[in-house]
Amino acid sequence: MYITKGMRVSGCCVLADYTFTVGSLQPVGMALNGSGILVSDLSLGSLVIGENTTVSDLSLALIAQNEPWEEGDQLTFFYGSQYLDAQGMPRATMVAKKVILRVDDETPLWEAVGSEGFQSVGGDSQGGTTGGGTTGGTDGGGTGGNDGGDDDGDDGLDKD
Repeated sequence: MYITKGMRVSGCCVLADYTFTVGSLQPVGMALNGSGILVSDLSLGSLVIGENTTVSDLSLALIAQNEPWEEGDQLTFFYGSQYLDAQGMPRATMVAKKVILRVDDETPLWEAVGSEGFQSVGGDSQGGTTGGGTTGGTDGGGTGGNDGGDDDGDDGLDKD
């Protein structure tokens, strides 16, 4: 897939899959399950994410089920949407949603990050794509890394 220089200059773009990984934590894998739903390889145990799930609920599940996750790590989901504008030119939007794992944070999860990318399917966290969009996984530290609880972001540990 490519776009011409003229298309690029006019703001056209095409989403592609990227892996954002820096540091010692393993990237989060994303794959289609048997039902065609994009899911990550993060285990949530028995947690079913819904409208009453809190940041604390998600934090406790991720920390308990996925080593070496710990409090203060940050999970970021990149939600992309690909579309054609009125002239038939490829356009895209990208939104990043993030949550810092805090076991005492009673904020409703979907209030903090929305439901796109933060749902559960059979004990795994669910991601999603729309119209050829792309998803990411985790991130942390405010500068693109999972900083293991050190909020200055200087060690940049990252998961996809």
